[in-house]
Amino acid sequence: MKVKRLTMPRATSGDGVAAAPASCYTGPAPLREVMFEQLDYLLAHNGKNCPSGCAECMRLKHVKFWLLEPFQGVI
Repeated sequence: MKVKRLTMPRATSGDGVAAAPASCYTGPAPLREVMFEQLDYLLAHNGKNCPSGCAECMRLKHVKFWLLEPFQGVI
């Protein structure tokens, strides 16, 4: 779920030297976007030939546990 963020174009003075942008801070990314981007990354990583104890595989296992925890014990 890639979303392009708007950035300020760089202005140049007449001599070709880049002028400082008025503001380079665009603000934080929406939490939902960050969470889904991380989940997409972890799911894409799943199933790759990883060494034992791969940190990304452990992260995915941890995330799955917490996402599915409300459904544990439900028949």
